[in-house]
Amino acid sequence: MADVISSFRGEFAFLSNFEACDIYYENIMYPSVEHAFQATKTTNEGERLAIANAATPGKAKQMGRAVTLRADWEEVKDSIMDQLLALKFGQGLRRAQLFSTGDRVLIEQNFWHDQYWGCCYCPKHKDIPGRNQLGVALMNLRARLAASR
Repeated sequence: MADVISSFRGEFAFLSNFEACDIYYENIMYPSVEHAFQATKTTNEGERLAIANAATPGKAKQMGRAVTLRADWEEVKDSIMDQLLALKFGQGLRRAQLFSTGDRVLIEQNFWHDQYWGCCYCPKHKDIPGRNQLGVALMNLRARLAASR
C-alpha cells in the first residue's frame, strides 16, 4: 500500500483549508481557503463579505451553513474547490510543500462526519469509506502541477 498522509494537522497543517493564507477570489480577499469556499456558497455580496471578515475559519464555516445558498451549488462546489486550491498551492512555498508530499495518498481524515470532503473515522463511519474529495483534489492538483514543471 502507498504511503498515506491522513491528518492535515501538525507537520501537514498546510494541507488544511483552515490554514491562514490570503486567497483573492472574485474580487474579495479571504484569509483562508475555508473562508473563500464558504463565501462562494452564496452569490449575495453582503454575505460573502461578512464571511470574508469572519474571525476564524471555523466561524466562516458556521456562517456558510446559514447563507442564501446559490441554486447551482451542488454542480459547482468541486470546481470552486479546485480553483481555490490552485490559488493556494499554485506557486512558491505552498507549491513546494504540496510537492513535498511526494506520491503519498492524501486523506482528509476527520471525526465530524464529513464523508464528502474527507473520511470520517468516528464509530458510526469508521467502516464506511468517505469520498475524500479534498484529498483527491489535492492529489490531482499535485499531479497537474508536476506535469507542468
